[in-house]
Amino acid sequence: MRPAARWSLPRPNTALWQVWRRCFQLSPALVMTIVFWVVAGALAQVLVVLPAAHVVALIDHAGGRATLSVSLLAWPVVALSALIAVAAIARVALDAYTWKLGRMFNGHMRADVMQAVSGPPDVAQLEDPQLRDRLNMAVGVGPGRYNPGGSVVRVSQRATAAAQTIGAVILLAKASAAAAVCVAVTVIICRRMFVRTVQSYALELVEHAGTFRRVNYVRELIWQPSVARELRIFTMWPWVRREIETAWDDVDERLTRHRRAGRWVLAGAITVFAAGFGAALTLTFTEWSAGRISLSNGFIALSLIIGLAISTSRRMVDADQSAELGAQAMPAAAALIEASGRMTGGGDPLARSGPAAITCHGLSFAYPWGERGPALSDVSLDISPGERIGIVGLNGSGKTTLLKLMCGFHEVAPAHLVIDGVDMTEIDRAAWQHSLAVVHQDFARYPCSLLFNIAPEPGASRELVRECLADVGLDSLTESLPDGLDTTLELGTSLSGGQWQRIAIARALYKVRTGSRAVILDEPTASLDPTSEVATSMMLAQRCQGLTTVIVSHRLPFVRNADRIVVLDDGRVVEQGRHDDLVQAQGLYSAMFAMQATAWTAA
Repeated sequence: MRPAARWSLPRPNTALWQVWRRCFQLSPALVMTIVFWVVAGALAQVLVVLPAAHVVALIDHAGGRATLSVSLLAWPVVALSALIAVAAIARVALDAYTWKLGRMFNGHMRADVMQAVSGPPDVAQLEDPQLRDRLNMAVGVGPGRYNPGGSVVRVSQRATAAAQTIGAVILLAKASAAAAVCVAVTVIICRRMFVRTVQSYALELVEHAGTFRRVNYVRELIWQPSVARELRIFTMWPWVRREIETAWDDVDERLTRHRRAGRWVLAGAITVFAAGFGAALTLTFTEWSAGRISLSNGFIALSLIIGLAISTSRRMVDADQSAELGAQAMPAAAALIEASGRMTGGGDPLARSGPAAITCHGLSFAYPWGERGPALSDVSLDISPGERIGIVGLNGSGKTTLLKLMCGFHEVAPAHLVIDGVDMTEIDRAAWQHSLAVVHQDFARYPCSLLFNIAPEPGASRELVRECLADVGLDSLTESLPDGLDTTLELGTSLSGGQWQRIAIARALYKVRTGSRAVILDEPTASLDPTSEVATSMMLAQRCQGLTTVIVSHRLPFVRNADRIVVLDDGRVVEQGRHDDLVQAQGLYSAMFAMQATAWTAA
C-alpha cells in the first residue's frame, strides 16, 4: 500500500508530549533523574530568599545595628550557601543529563529513520519530493536544524522555570496573597501570548520544509567538485545566489506576516507584563507601608517578584522556539516509520534456484509525484528463464522505470508483473531483490575497503573477489594499493570514474558467482572507453550465460547480440525482435542504429 504523500502536523504541545513519552520509554531512570534535579534546582532558587530574609529580620530586630553575633548569622549563612550550591549543582546536572538524554533520543530516532528508509523494498520515500520533505524534517526542522534532542534540553529548562514560578508564587502568597495572584495571572497571560506566536512560527517553518530542502540542495552544490568546476566555467554563481535568495524571499514573505502579527502580540504581552508586575510591586509596597506585612516578608515578596520578572522576560522566546520546532521532528519521523512499515509487507519469498522468469501483462505505471503522465503504458513482455534481453529507446522512453519495476522498487497493480508465475504483489520483494545482480546507471561509491565495495556481505570470499576484479580488468589494482583488498577507497581521489564503474560491475559479478537468479544492467559501461566497453560486453555475455539478463543501453552494439531486443518509445513497446530483423524492419531501432553507425563511420 502506497503511503499518503501528505501528513497532518500535530499541535506543538502534542508533539512535545510524544517526545517525552518516547524519552520515558528509552530511559525511565534518566527522566526521573532529570525531574529530581528540575524540582531541586527550582526549589533551591526560590528558597534562597528565606535565609536572606531572616538576616534582614535580624538586622531589623537589632535596630539597624550591624553588630550581629556569629551564632545568629551561622545558620542563615550556611543555609544560603547550601541552597546556592544546590542550585548550581542542579544546573550542571540538568545540562549533563538532558544533553545525554537528548543525544540518546536523537541517536535512537535517527537509527529508526535509517532502518525505515533502508528496510522496505520500495524506494518511493527517497524519490517522492513530499516524502523527502518528511525525511528531511525527521533529522531536523527549519534552517537551524532543530531536533528533538535539543527540544528535550529546552523543555527541561522550561520545566525548571515553571517549577520555580510555582514555588515562588506559593511562597509569595504567604507574604502577600494579592501580589501572588497578580504575578500568577501576569505570567500565565504572557506565557500564553508568547507561546501562541512561537507555535504559529514553528508550524510555518514546518510547512516550508520543501523550500529548506531546496535551499540546502543548492547550497550543497557549491561543495561538490564536479559542480564547482561548472560553476566557474559557465559563470553560474549568480544563479546559485539567485536561487537561494528567491527561496528565502518566499519564506521570508510568509514569515514577515507572522512577525507583524507577533509585534502586536509582543506589544500586548509587554503591556500585560509591565502592568502586572508593576501592580504586584505596588501592592507589596502599600501593604508594607501600612504595616500589614513585616520587613522580612516585604523583602521576600520584593525579591520573588523581581526574580520572577527577570526570569519571565529572559525565557519567553528562545527556549519555546527551540522546543516547539525540535519537537516537530518526532511526529515527522514517526509518520515516516509508519509509512515505511506499511511498505514492508511479506509474501512468497521465491526461495528457488536457477534463472528467473519475468512477465509483464499490460504493465502501466505513473510516478505519483510526476507531472508528465504515465512513464509506462500497456507494456507486455515475456522474458523466459535464461533469456538475454536488450531494452533500448530514446531518453524518457521508460527504460529505467521498467527496470525499477522489475527490481520491485515500486509497487505495481496486481496481475501486471509476474515473477516465476507469482504476482509481484504477492511475493516478498525484499527476498526477490536479494536474488538479483544489478549495475545501476548511477551506481554507488562507498568510502570503504575495496573488498567491501565488491562484496559487502559478511565473510566474503577474497578469492572470488579477486576473480571478479580480473574479469573487469582490475586484477593489478590490488598490487598498487597499500593494503590490497583492505585499502579504504577515498571518494574523489583514489580511483578514476572508469575504475569505479568496473568495481560496480565486479560487485554484480560477485552476486552472479554466489547464486543470483537474474542480472539487471542499466548503462553498465557508460564510463568506459570504446575498447573497454567491447571487452566488458563480451565478458558479461560469458559470465551471465544461462542467467536471465536484462540490459538497458543507449549504445546499440552492446545489446546487438541479445536473444531479443525490446524497443520502447513514450512508455510503450513499439518493436521487439533480434538485431538483424529490427534493422530490416526500418522502424525506430533501425533509425537509431543507422544514426550511430553513421556517426562512427564519420568519426
